[in-house]
Amino acid sequence: ICYSIISSIQKFTGTMSVYSAIEPENYEKAVELIGEQMQDMKDGKITQEELNSAKKSYITALNTLKDRLSDMSDFFYRQSFTKSPKTIDEIIELIDKVTISDIIKVANKAQLCYKYLLTKN
Repeated sequence: ICYSIISSIQKFTGTMSVYSAIEPENYEKAVELIGEQMQDMKDGKITQEELNSAKKSYITALNTLKDRLSDMSDFFYRQSFTKSPKTIDEIIELIDKVTISDIIKVANKAQLCYKYLLTKN
């Protein structure tokens, strides 16, 4: 269905975006499957193993920021725009505390704002 798929959260607006690389003929199926995955999160169809894997991925990415001065500078610059700036270690502590119940609560606030398909034509 797709070559790759990724989601991200825009920190300042709380907007979640889902990007996927697909062939145009797979657009409707990809949208359907993404919707099903979102509904699964709302319904709590998340295993502890999936949550632990996601936490590990985020924590690894955050710890990797510590490896380069430019990444650390960028991190702290972005943090300066938040209402309550946090260190990398403080964010990791917050991630460690996330539960499946927390995911369900946030997922149930999600609404589809728009969808689009970019093509070369």
